[in-house]
Amino acid sequence: TVVRAPWILGDGSWFPMLYGGSSVPCFGDGNMWMSIVERQGFASWLWALQYQAPGGVVHPPLLIRCRQRDFADAVAKMRGVEVETWTEARTKRTFGRQAAASMFASIRMDDGRGDASEDASNVERLEGAVHSALGRS
Repeated sequence: TVVRAPWILGDGSWFPMLYGGSSVPCFGDGNMWMSIVERQGFASWLWALQYQAPGGVVHPPLLIRCRQRDFADAVAKMRGVEVETWTEARTKRTFGRQAAASMFASIRMDDGRGDASEDASNVERLEGAVHSALGRS
């Protein structure tokens, strides 16, 4: 079994480093897809998966699937800061080539729920995960 892991959002993840500063980055035009899971939910799902051994490639249930620009806008609104556009060159200089490639990748992961992961109601769940990742209640 191969687990295809998306962006994992939680305390100790990439999130505070990228989105915890004085502004929220939007990478390029922000048109790339982000498939995001919450760390605790992903860990529980992964733990349960070991007993199922489904074989093949599996995708976890997502917290939210959205365009990077929409994610940046939502996080900036939650935090009360501005969105700042980052070029690919700036991202490479700051984080390195491999990390920049990840940030500019577009992955619209299928979690088996159709378009439900793109529903606007997921923003409320995202807000709780963002506050948790930033160490707020």
